[in-house]
Parts: sequence; C-alpha cells; structure tokens
Amino acid sequence: METELAILQEQMVSFFTLLVIGYAFARTKLVKDEVIDAVPSLIMRLVLPAMLLAKLPVAGTPEQLLHMGWVLLAIVLMFGVHMLFAFLSGKAMGLKQPTLNVHLAVCGLPNSAFVGYPLLFILFPDDTALFMATYMIMDTVMLFGVAPILLNPAGRGEKRDWKVLASPTNVCMVIAMAMLLLGLKFPAPIQATLAGIGDMSKPLGLFYIGADIARRGAAKLLKRWQLYGMLPVKLVLAPICVFWLIHWLLPVDDMHIMMVGIMAMLPSMITVCIQAKEYGTDAEYASGGLLVTTVASMFTMPLVMGWMVRWLG
Repeated sequence: METELAILQEQMVSFFTLLVIGYAFARTKLVKDEVIDAVPSLIMRLVLPAMLLAKLPVAGTPEQLLHMGWVLLAIVLMFGVHMLFAFLSGKAMGLKQPTLNVHLAVCGLPNSAFVGYPLLFILFPDDTALFMATYMIMDTVMLFGVAPILLNPAGRGEKRDWKVLASPTNVCMVIAMAMLLLGLKFPAPIQATLAGIGDMSKPLGLFYIGADIARRGAAKLLKRWQLYGMLPVKLVLAPICVFWLIHWLLPVDDMHIMMVGIMAMLPSMITVCIQAKEYGTDAEYASGGLLVTTVASMFTMPLVMGWMVRWLG
C-alpha cells in the first residue's frame, strides 16, 4: 500500500499541472470557448465508451464478476454515506431549495469518470477493470437516475428525458459487460486503439476543469461560504466513515476497501455542473463546488489515503 500512496502523491502533482495548463490556455485565449465546451461531450461520447470497451471485456472471468457482490454492497454503502452527510451538512448550513438539491449532488457524487477511473488504473492496473465494471452499476444509477431528480427543478413541469439512458457510455457499458460475460474480446489492434483513446480521459478531463475555472472566474465561484463548509464533509469525514463501515461491517479485502475509499475521497462530478445549467438550478454553486473540491482534493487525498494505509498496516 505504501507504493500506491507514493503513486497517488505523484498523480496529484500531475493533476494539478493539467489544471494549470487548462487554466492558462483559457485565460490566454489559446483555445476557443467552443473547443472547451466540446470536451465534456467528447469524453462522455467517445473517450469513456472506448475505455469501457477496452478494459471491461478483459477485466476477468464471469465467475469473478459474480463474486463481486460484497464489493457492490460496499459501493452502495459509499454512496449512501455521502448522500447522508450531504443532506445533514446542507441542512446545518441552512441551504434552501434548489441550492440544497445541488449541494446533495455536488457533495454526494464523486468525479469517477474524469479522475477516479484513470487514477485507479494507475494505482491498481491489474484489478481496476473488474472493479470498474461493478462500480458502474451504481454510478449509472446515481448519474442518470438520482442526479436528474435532484437537479430538475421541482414544480416546473419538465418531463424527464429518459433517452439519456441510451447514452454512448451506457450502451458501450452494456456491450462491454456482455462481452465479459460471454468471454469475447476485440482483436489486438482494435483493443490497443480503444485503450489509447480511453487513456485520454484524465488529461482531457482535468484540462477542461482548469479551463472552465478560468472562464467562469475563480473569485466569483468562491464567494459562497457554504462551499468551504462542504469540503471537510465530502473530502475527509465521509471517506473516513466509509472506510470504517466497510472495514468493520463487510467481508471485503484490503485492496477493494482502498479502491472504494479512493472513490469516496474524489472531488465533485463535472456532469453535475452540466445538468445544473441545463435544468436551470443553481449552476454557480455546482461550478463552485467543482472548483473547491478539485483543488482541495489535491491535498486531502494523499492525507486521507495515508491514514488508510497506516490503519491497514
């Protein structure tokens, strides 16, 4: 585990560098706004689907996937703890609707796609694909089920667009899971090409975050004091609570405890900002939450993971 901690510390430097590059490119107008705006769609419609098709079919055997039940329960517990902490902290800070619901989404949903999966593949290259196949079951429920319910303004009569369930990411996840269960694999050249595309998720995602911070203006996004009250809850208290509960309640091995723990300490999900803007809720709070949690996580993740490593021995 000490090796993984050292790798994580190195990755935090890489993450921060990519954020600064994105910020600098946007501030100096070296990249146009329309290009920046296209990055999330590119990741969600091409890069992540390619990652799924490259990684999941070779993640393991059907028998191994079926034995991930306790890990899936640990992931469910992780989301439950985060949503509970988000609700309690939002109420304690006196947030009102629709900001309270935005706070629940910002505090309760981790940035798995742009930060979590790439990080896990670096830390646990031989075991992440099978974990990701399990994690994406709950991740999809939260992203396309819970998040739209939270962020779609109540009382305005909007109809939910269930076509989001047929997104390229979900379709490719189904295809990749079917290939895993049937033991099918792509030819080596196609496999390598898909893997190369999938590896772009980290640099593109962090570049976008940095560029979007520059465009929106950090000072404007940081004026809400509740964002700072959220930081210790989301990035420290909730991950530690998740770690304790899984460690004491579930028969999950140390490696998977660490994997779930890492997902629990991630910054906020970029998609929350996109959905908040689309549905007309408090998009400024969502963007501020993305900014403060992304920057703060560069410091909190090594600290919290270091504590977990020392506890597991």
